[in-house]
Formats: sequence, C-alpha cells, structure tokens
Amino acid sequence: MANYTLSKFMQTINLLNGSDAEPVREISDIVGGWQLSGIWSYQMGFPIGWGNVICLHPEKIRLPKDRRTTDQYFNTAPFDTNTADQLVSNLRTFPLRSPQIRQPSTGYVDLSPIRNTRIREETETRFRCEALNAFSHPILSSNSYPNIRTGVTSATFGQIVGSNQAGYPRRLRISFKFIFQPG
Repeated sequence: MANYTLSKFMQTINLLNGSDAEPVREISDIVGGWQLSGIWSYQMGFPIGWGNVICLHPEKIRLPKDRRTTDQYFNTAPFDTNTADQLVSNLRTFPLRSPQIRQPSTGYVDLSPIRNTRIREETETRFRCEALNAFSHPILSSNSYPNIRTGVTSATFGQIVGSNQAGYPRRLRISFKFIFQPG
C-alpha cells in the first residue's frame, strides 16, 4: 500500500500576461489551495483451493500470465475430467492448495482532491471529493468470492465466472466543511 499527497498552494501566478507585476487575485483564488491525495493498494491473489481431484502432471497446470483469460485461467489438460474416474474414498496425494497457482491479484487506486479556501482569518471552507476504486478495476475473484471453477466435472472447469466486483465497485463521496476558529 502506498499513499502520497501532492499539495501546491499557488501564491503568485502569471497566467494572463507574463509581464504583470501583480498576480491576478481572482485566478489565484480559483486555481490555488488544491491538494491531491492518493492511495494505491495491491494484494497478491490467494492460492486456488482444489477438491479431491486426479491430476497427472501438476507441473503443467500453471499457464503463463499472458495466456490466462477468464475462459481459461489455468491449464485443465493435466486433470482427469471423466466423471466415472473420480474418486469417492481415497488417500489424498494432491495438495489442497497450490501456492504457485493463485487467484488474480487485486490492485486499486483511491484518489481525493481537496480544496481549502480561507474566507477570513478565522473562517475557512474545505471541499473534498473521494473516489474509492477510482479507475473501477475489477476484482475477478477473491477468497471471499471464489469465482474460479475447480470442479473437474463442471462445464466451466478452469474458468472465472460470475464476476461481481467482490463488493468493491467505484464509489464517490463529496463533502463540504465550514471551519470556524475563534481568535
């Protein structure tokens, strides 16, 4: 997770004419006083959980990152998908989870432009707009919403289905605050 605040209070600007000796107060009042704050979060995907499956070549399950799609997230060829061959009671030899085969990673950005305006010496206003998951990056699967199908007899085996943003769509919050500080 990373957080950064960019703050630039414009004291003097020369937007209209570069030879002006005095700053244009009206423009400075409009353009000045802004801050931009942002948070970037990234989390590696959880290991994919497997059922009681027959896998003949576990080393061949993982696909290169550029070949993974929602229609084929991992290689299904090493698995025995024949319904008649599935195990009922046995000694398990295939791992419950494979750390090298993980759900998609999640990453999102929260942005917040803030505008502070001093009205008089003792009064100030603050306008804030927060954009949570500002770029609306989809969360295709997570530990809470395991959308990767690992049932070998399923028609959607190896696919990511039913993307529901895992409860984190883009959200906007706007606030206005009046601050009075008696002297």
